[in-house]
Amino acid sequence: MIIKNEELKALLLEKKDLFDKGIKLTEDIEKLDAERNTVAMLSQKIKDKMMPIVDKEIKPNLKEFDVLDSIRLTNDDEVEVVIIDAIEEFKKNFKEFNSSKEAPKETENK
Repeated sequence: MIIKNEELKALLLEKKDLFDKGIKLTEDIEKLDAERNTVAMLSQKIKDKMMPIVDKEIKPNLKEFDVLDSIRLTNDDEVEVVIIDAIEEFKKNFKEFNSSKEAPKETENK
């Protein structure tokens, strides 16, 4: 059955337009996701190239419980290496964990 209702027709056209925009957005998201994955893959390749240099330059200078936290460029484009002491980091986190616990509430013996 075909009906002639301009208001209904306008609403259906508006709905179709929104649906078409949704399809276009989905296509854009898929393209951007593929591009993001490519960037992540290239970033990982750079990290893989960095590891032998890190092993050679930094690891010999690490103490027993030292852990490489990060490597980054400073504002002056110098290589900054951040090393943490894993034991001290554990102690700090453990203290924070313990201090966040509530003290047990005392119960009355009746």
